[in-house]
Amino acid sequence: MFEKRLFIVILICLCLFNLSCRRTPRKASISNSTSGKYYTVKKGDTLFGIAKKFKLSMQHLIAINKLKNPNVLSTGQKIYLSGSVQKTNQNKSKPEKTKNVNKNNTKTTKTKTVTKTVKPVKVSKFLVRPVKAKILHKFGSEVDGLTSEGIYFSAKGNSMKAAAPGMVVYVDNTVGEEIVIIEHGSNYYTVYSGSLNVLVKMGDKVSQGQVIGKIRSERFYFELRKYSSTGNPLALNPTEYFRD
Repeated sequence: MFEKRLFIVILICLCLFNLSCRRTPRKASISNSTSGKYYTVKKGDTLFGIAKKFKLSMQHLIAINKLKNPNVLSTGQKIYLSGSVQKTNQNKSKPEKTKNVNKNNTKTTKTKTVTKTVKPVKVSKFLVRPVKAKILHKFGSEVDGLTSEGIYFSAKGNSMKAAAPGMVVYVDNTVGEEIVIIEHGSNYYTVYSGSLNVLVKMGDKVSQGQVIGKIRSERFYFELRKYSSTGNPLALNPTEYFRD
């Protein structure tokens, strides 16, 4: 049990560290075309990783590339970083048009690209409880031989809810437990872990209190972290940020 919990803790820390990285690699492959700058997808790339490399939002990349499924990228695929909206067969929605009049009084139209970002959250008391259940282990208590950097609930059979609005940036299963990470802006992340029936996928935007899964295990783990400008992970006591 100790080895399993230690592995999960290390994995969560590594995931959060990678997600919080804001630096652009020195050898990033950027090319230019008449439509704008683009990045050529390499094996192992994800849209979230590309967005972080170039300090862009996923929503921006999804919008200008008209990606129907941001979780599926192909090696060699061009991901435009700037420029006009790309014409693809992945999204049939028409761009929003605004009327304009040129010097010859001839009506023309121009494409208006609308991008969305994760809005920063209020620091104080911005979380709702991810589950209405009894707390088994408090923040800082010893669990399975490790100091807990989150809180444990006794929540089998309960619905799991997003503690704050944001975007799902990580969903995975490891050693029999699912891990979900949501980014809330201002370098705040919440982590949900246990034997879960996850109802969201990476790239989904979620609202506060939205049901994002069902809990199958007796213990459910919840964590709140904030990253500094240096990338140093700081585990926060979630109970100090709950509204109730």
